[in-house]
Amino acid sequence: MNVIDLTQTIAEDMPLFPGTPAPKLKVKYTVESDGFREMEIAFYSHTGTHLDTPAHVFREGKALEDYGVEQFLGQGLVLDFSGISEKVITLNIFEQALKQSLVSQRKDISHGETMGNEKTFPPPEYLFFYTGWDKKWGTDSYFTGAPVLSEEVARRLIALELKGVGIDAISVDPMEGNMLLAHRILLEKGIIIVENLKNLGKLLGEDFEFYGLPLKIAGGEGSPIRGIAKIR
Repeated sequence: MNVIDLTQTIAEDMPLFPGTPAPKLKVKYTVESDGFREMEIAFYSHTGTHLDTPAHVFREGKALEDYGVEQFLGQGLVLDFSGISEKVITLNIFEQALKQSLVSQRKDISHGETMGNEKTFPPPEYLFFYTGWDKKWGTDSYFTGAPVLSEEVARRLIALELKGVGIDAISVDPMEGNMLLAHRILLEKGIIIVENLKNLGKLLGEDFEFYGLPLKIAGGEGSPIRGIAKIR
């Protein structure tokens, strides 16, 4: 079984969205003193590799427990944006990456049309933006200059009828300025957003299933996940 770990490790010294308090990982009981080891763990719900639900930005939005578990897994597709110099992924850049992916996979995900006799992949339920920004994890530059989604791309994603989208950077939106516009466009339609992924480059051209199960938190608007990809 070929499984790729897509998850950043939660640690007290990990990168965090500016202003977010660091996780607290304190050993409360030890094998030496108590016969067993147990930790007290405290961190914010959008720590590390995590997902967002509509409740993140909408007062009456769906929360974690409002989704069936099947929402958090599905056929995946990675698009390559690692070579772009732009800070915003425009619709033109997106369509070029999508076209290149369709050429390599011989599958038109918009219309379900196959091209040629080559093996085709199922239509994606999760679409991932590979930017290569995960290589900057642990450095100050991780928080500046990562490609983000334009409004037009966010609206284009809605037409693909996805369960979710993901990116290997701190956010699908700029750190400042646009009031989480892509978040609002996607989450309004119930499309899950996954951020701070890693190793997406290993999935380019691969046929895989994504699994990103959150904690089942009452009223939870988001949660860290253990994201993995199972390559067929």
